[in-house]
Amino acid sequence: MVIVVATGNKGKVKEIKEIMGEWAEVISAKEAGCTSDPEENGKSFLENAFIKAEALMTELLKMEKFRRMEDLTVVADDSGLCVDALDGRPGIFSARYGGPGLDDAGRTRRLLEEMENVPEEERGAAFVCAAAAVCKDGRRLYKIGEVRGKILYEPVGENGYGYDPVFFHSGFEKSFSQMTDEEKNSVSHRGKAFERLAKSLFGLQNELNVVLVEPEIPQNTGNIARTCAATGAKLHLVRPLGFCTDDKYLKRAGLDYWSEVEIEYYDSFQEVKEKNPEGHFFYATTKAANTYADISYPENTFLVFGKETKGLPEELLHDNKDFCIRIPMRNKIRSLNLSNSVNIIMYEFYRQHGFKGLSQKGRLTKYSWEE
Repeated sequence: MVIVVATGNKGKVKEIKEIMGEWAEVISAKEAGCTSDPEENGKSFLENAFIKAEALMTELLKMEKFRRMEDLTVVADDSGLCVDALDGRPGIFSARYGGPGLDDAGRTRRLLEEMENVPEEERGAAFVCAAAAVCKDGRRLYKIGEVRGKILYEPVGENGYGYDPVFFHSGFEKSFSQMTDEEKNSVSHRGKAFERLAKSLFGLQNELNVVLVEPEIPQNTGNIARTCAATGAKLHLVRPLGFCTDDKYLKRAGLDYWSEVEIEYYDSFQEVKEKNPEGHFFYATTKAANTYADISYPENTFLVFGKETKGLPEELLHDNKDFCIRIPMRNKIRSLNLSNSVNIIMYEFYRQHGFKGLSQKGRLTKYSWEE
C-alpha cells in the first residue's frame, strides 16, 4: 500500500510515517508531485480532513503512475483547540482565530481576553484531531483523537507553538510549552487519531477489548474507562446505558483520562459480534463453571460483562458455556462490584501476555531505587 499524506508539514509526515510506515510506504503530497490546496470550508474538523484527502486523491488520479496503483490511500487531518467555556471555540478556526493579521501570540491573547472572568474549575479544554483516509477502493475511514487539559491565565514556557503556552496538561503538571517533544508526543491528539486510523486501515486488532452490556452505574463505567486508558484496552458500550455520557459522576470517575480511551457504541450485543467476527469472546458471570484463571486468553480477546443488577442473559451464557468465566468468592457474597471484576480479569489477560506494552518499573519522586 502507498499512503500519500495531504500536508506539506515535514514533522507531521514524519509522525505519520512512524505510525503507519511498518505496513505501507508513506510519502508526502510534495513527494507525490501534488500541489492541491483546497479551501477548508467544512463545519467540523472531520469535514475539513475529508475535503483535503478527497482533493488530493482527485489530483493523484490524474497522474498515470497513481492511476495504475491498486492499493492507494490518502490520509489527511484537521485539528485545533476546543475550549469548554467558549462552547468549543476556537475549534476549526484555531489557526485564524481573531481574524487576519494575528500571529500565534495575538490569537493566544485574544483567547485569554475572552476567558478573563472564567473561574479555574471551568477552564477545561481539549486539543482535538480528526484523521481521515480516502482509499482508491472506495473506503472512507476516520478516527478522532484528543488530549484534555485546561487554559492557564497567562502563557508559560518557551517551546511549542500556537496555544501551547496556555494549555496545561495535568498528567505532566506543566504547559505544552514546558514539555519536551517526547512528553508532548506521548499524549499527542494527532498521534492518537492516526494510531486508531491505522488499526482500521490495516485491519489491526486490539489485543484486549472490554464490552459492557447495558451498564447502569456511571461510576463503574468511569472506573473501567480509567483502567482501559491505563492499559490501552478498547471499551465497547452496548445501549441502552443507565446514564448520560456527560454524567458528572461518570466523568469524575474517569478523571482526565477519557481522551486516552478508544470507545465504540452499539445498539445491541449482536452488533458487537457482527462488527468483530474475528474476536474471541469470554463472558463474565457468577454462574460459570470455570474461573477466569482457567482460561488462556488469545490476542483480540473480548471480555463481556452484563448490567450491574442482572448480569448477562442466561440464554447467552448457555449458548457459550465453554467461554463463561467467574471470579472465585465466598458463597454468602452475591457478586463483586462490576469495575473491580473487570479490573481483575483484565489484568489476568495482561499477566498472561507478560504485561506487553505496559510500564513495569516505577520510580520514586525524591529518591532512587538504586540508592
